[in-house]
Amino acid sequence: MDMETGNNPSGTDSLSEAKADDNFLQDFYSELKGAEDEAESEADTASSQPFDSEEDASAEQPNEGSEEDATTEEDEGSDEEQPDDEQAGEQTTGPDDTTEVEVDGSKVTLGDLKQGYLRQSDYTQKTQTLANERKQFEQATKQADLHMRDEYVKHLKQAQQLVQQLVLPQEPNWNELAQEDPGLYVQLKQEWDSKKAGMDAIRNQIASTEQQNQLRETELLKQQQAEAAQELVKLHSDLVSEERQDGQTETRGQNELNSLWKYGSEIFGQDLMQSVADSRYLDVLRKAQLYDRMKTQEDQVKQKVAKKPALAKPGAARASTTATKEGEKKAKQRAWKSGKASDADDFFAQILSKQ
Repeated sequence: MDMETGNNPSGTDSLSEAKADDNFLQDFYSELKGAEDEAESEADTASSQPFDSEEDASAEQPNEGSEEDATTEEDEGSDEEQPDDEQAGEQTTGPDDTTEVEVDGSKVTLGDLKQGYLRQSDYTQKTQTLANERKQFEQATKQADLHMRDEYVKHLKQAQQLVQQLVLPQEPNWNELAQEDPGLYVQLKQEWDSKKAGMDAIRNQIASTEQQNQLRETELLKQQQAEAAQELVKLHSDLVSEERQDGQTETRGQNELNSLWKYGSEIFGQDLMQSVADSRYLDVLRKAQLYDRMKTQEDQVKQKVAKKPALAKPGAARASTTATKEGEKKAKQRAWKSGKASDADDFFAQILSKQ
């Protein structure tokens, strides 16, 4: 046994080495298999990661695109709205003060034109106010002058009476004095004549002043009456006398004024009418004249209608009658309200048209 064992030592070693090699190969194969599995796992992971990043990128991209699209839409919306704002600005914004226009062959800016208009308007208003104040001042001055002259005449008369009582108490009998004392007669006669001349001068001054006062009062009254007539014409256009195309002056307005004067003289008397210098009184008088004239014409129309027989047709349209009466009523109210002779004529023309 020992010989066989001793004789085959290399066989045992070879078997052991074969087993060891076999175990090494199994371990190596296991490690290699694990490495391959890890490599495949990493490859799978690497191949799946780009796909995930692309999904993330594609998931994020719509958000960026939506923001850009929203910004673009807002810009486009603002661009679309901007022309409306510009058009609105063009519609509301007019020419400014620097715009030049041509006036009487010269170019001026609207600003200068506005300033010129304001200055002209202010100048016209101030001129009108100044004219009214001057007119009032002139009338007040004339009234004061007349009052002072009246006072002056009054004092002259008082001085005349006083001088006559003190200086010339009573004229002596010159014939008797000349016979009794010729020398005294001459002396007293000279003194008397001198004093009498002074009294005559005072008397003449009083008469002259009174005459001047009368003329001034008449002139002032005429001026006031002329101004009152102008104010009355402004209130009643039918009193205006216009110039015709042939150069002649229309006399209708003057004729109406003359008829108004005659109407007032018949009611108040000529003396009182000559002293009227207030347009308010004349306005009331004119309205009364037009009313009386309208009543007279209305009475005349009623008399004419009463003389004619009634020709009523059976079944006549009531609407026409109602419209006619309504037109007459309006015409009458218009004539009464305006006080114009033309409106009164229209009213009576409607009445006469039914006949």
